[in-house]
Amino acid sequence: MARYAPWWCLPLGHLAVAMILNEVHGLWIDQEMRRPGWDGLPDLDIVFAIGVMTEIGFVSGILLPVTALGLYLKWREVRRARQGVHHGALGVSFL
Repeated sequence: MARYAPWWCLPLGHLAVAMILNEVHGLWIDQEMRRPGWDGLPDLDIVFAIGVMTEIGFVSGILLPVTALGLYLKWREVRRARQGVHHGALGVSFL
């Protein structure tokens, strides 16, 4: 995505992933709380929130190198296009 989208879409993509993770985990914990035998410990809410934030941090940490690679490939492609260098299937440059 980073290779083909404008730069301002990248933070939106990370935000979308964070919102999806939050929603999925929210639905999951809601389902678990409705199960018979749930004793309703309210102090676990903060533990759940910290867990979701930690997972969002890990996922974002994994996505950042991928985003950086996409930006590098985009920058390289733009630079070559400006120089008039085109590469074939095997990476051999020709004019």
